[in-house]
Amino acid sequence: MSNKSRLAGNNPHLESAINALQEVKAENITIINGGANSPVADWIIICEGNSFVHVRAIADEVRMHFKKVLNELPFHEEGQQHNRWILLDYTDIVVNIMLPELREHYQLEDLWKESDQENLPNL
Repeated sequence: MSNKSRLAGNNPHLESAINALQEVKAENITIINGGANSPVADWIIICEGNSFVHVRAIADEVRMHFKKVLNELPFHEEGQQHNRWILLDYTDIVVNIMLPELREHYQLEDLWKESDQENLPNL
């Protein structure tokens, strides 16, 4: 089902995250190669869910997919209590799942505007 990412290459963590996001119909997926420009992570993923329930479902799918495919749990999580913006930190990859209005407000992509970014089409 995966829509191949040019940035993912053969990175199993990044491919796994993209597969999970696409499986549950996350919208407006942006992949950012943080690399040397980011003290946060090598890879930052930002995507949207269209409701509180969808944001939660996306986070659950990413968690389940990482556990099943890579046998990994998030190092750190935030935002589960409100389901408006859930952050899943897998150390080398940070996944931000947001409602569209929060994404518009915070403009996270601008923090890494010097980094290589890729927007995946919605499936």
